Amino acid sequence: MRLYNLKIKNYKSINELSVNLGTLTAIVGKNNFGKSTTLDALQCFYGLREISQADFHLGTKKDIEIQVTFKDVEESDLERYIGYKAMHAKVTTKIKGKPDDEEFLNKQFEKLKEEKEKKINEAIEKYHINLENECTFKIIFSYSLDGKATYKIEGKLIPKNEIFKFVPPVKVISAIRTPDKETTAGTKSNLKELIALLQSENDENDYIDLPEIEGKLTYEEIKSLISQKEEDKCVHLSKDLTKHFQNAINTDSLSVKVKIDESFKFDFKYKTVLEDSEVGREVDILSCGTGLQSMMILSILQTYIKLKKDDNFILLIEEPEVYLHPSLQRKMINTLLKISEKNQTILTTHSPIIISKIDKGNIHCVNKVKGVTHLVDPTVNNIVDELGIQISDILNKQAVVFVEGKDDYLLFTNLIDKIAIEKGLGLDFTEKNIDIIQTDGFDKMSFYANAQILHKDFVKAPYWIIADSDGEVVEDRTESFIKRGAINGIKLENEQLRILSEYAIESYFLDSQLLSEFLQLSEVDLQYMCTLYFESYEHALNKVRDSSHSMNKETFRKNYKPKIMFSNLDKPYPAIQHILRTYYVEDELFMATRERVVEKWNEIDNPIEKFVNKFDCSQLRGSKMKEVINHLEEVVDKISGSHIV
Repeated sequence: MRLYNLKIKNYKSINELSVNLGTLTAIVGKNNFGKSTTLDALQCFYGLREISQADFHLGTKKDIEIQVTFKDVEESDLERYIGYKAMHAKVTTKIKGKPDDEEFLNKQFEKLKEEKEKKINEAIEKYHINLENECTFKIIFSYSLDGKATYKIEGKLIPKNEIFKFVPPVKVISAIRTPDKETTAGTKSNLKELIALLQSENDENDYIDLPEIEGKLTYEEIKSLISQKEEDKCVHLSKDLTKHFQNAINTDSLSVKVKIDESFKFDFKYKTVLEDSEVGREVDILSCGTGLQSMMILSILQTYIKLKKDDNFILLIEEPEVYLHPSLQRKMINTLLKISEKNQTILTTHSPIIISKIDKGNIHCVNKVKGVTHLVDPTVNNIVDELGIQISDILNKQAVVFVEGKDDYLLFTNLIDKIAIEKGLGLDFTEKNIDIIQTDGFDKMSFYANAQILHKDFVKAPYWIIADSDGEVVEDRTESFIKRGAINGIKLENEQLRILSEYAIESYFLDSQLLSEFLQLSEVDLQYMCTLYFESYEHALNKVRDSSHSMNKETFRKNYKPKIMFSNLDKPYPAIQHILRTYYVEDELFMATRERVVEKWNEIDNPIEKFVNKFDCSQLRGSKMKEVINHLEEVVDKISGSHIV
């Protein structure tokens, strides 16, 4: 399930406030306007923050009320409620004593299945849950002046412990990274909570092989086995953390060590230290500056993604940019975007870099009038004013080109430079003349904010938008851009839009002759693979455009993006195989050729740059890349014709 709406009444500066929440939501506003109050209220709901009399809005005697609405309840949520992991672990332990007794094994798992179904049905009946349809689940938390706290679902009182068995837990990273509030043990803290999150295991392989001995293990022997298991986990975790941390601080003199802080008491307490190889000593991270601690938090979050853990929690993070250099802020928001794919994330921020990567519809702007916090329309102008974005932030060159993603940026930059050299315009044409701005999606705030600034009367710089078709008809996509721009106060002209006919830029690399020369693979096999991909793509696209067929745009965009020919899309191998066999063809040559392409392509550092530089313009014009080159040539001609070089 995910948190869909948060409604707050009579809490601190909020009289009444309601916000809808997406997978990644940002709350912006000036200092002391109530950004953090929204996250505080959610922590009050979860019992993670105490409420005092001073928290009642302007001295009101009315109850503080925090209403949370969850949506999309799934069976995994019900499994969490009934404690299914513990039930499963109990059965797994029991059957290890009789590994060869198939009848006993089947009987135990059948009993587990029956018990699970019984408990889930009881929960469904108790909370009126309908798993077949979109299920909305509303909980109201009230707190009175006399300190009485209650939780209600549909007017019925529900015990607190029942509530928190059901809803996803929250993890909190506060804006104040203060060493004296951080600890590796008994109290909750940013670093301690996050390290514990990494140490937790959630798969059936987290067990200890007991030695084959006669008789029973002593208590001390059990302690030793478990302690060794934890120490091994600490070693592996330290390696991953060190890699990300050294990348963040740009030095290899400091390494991270996660250590068991105290003797074993069936509840491990961890200590995180930095080892300085230059002076040969260890320093507790909590005694280091707040900047290093923020970089450690970034490293922990990056490591969490690498571990591909499947914990279900909501992440609340205040000012993720605090104490981070702009380059690390970019890493932070990219990390949070990745985390939010599985774990809903809600943040507050003042950073244009952070906000630029978030969908405009998931940004809420707060203001305060006469001591009362309220929402203001998150228009582009309001966000630009709030974040203090200025012309100098984007206009470092004489022209601007908006592109969608990192790969688009790399391709267009290298092609423009190649075209400029062919035209005798010299080296590094892009660096000297063009700001290519990566928006990470044209629904992101960065595009609208930057475009708004470029529309100021005193800004005369030309700019273009180059976008792929996303499976739409070029004319329809063009019209959509113009309409969305108008809604956001931006007048876009047809001549500023360069809409490519292909779904995404990876399509332009699917040329058997060029790929064969670049990757040293069979041109015949590559021709077969490319033909089958484009045939499957066109067939699916026609289904989407034909209303009589059941395939929707979401299914099409999820499974037919051309990047699947060059990458496993961070999916497990079986998942990729399932997509290919379900949506393409069960053809061994197709599958094997694609696998070789993925392997070879990903062995190359900067494959896009090297692909473009391997061929001259005439060779590229002889491929599907001709369309891209033609658009970029018009841009180069316009800029060079304006005597900008």
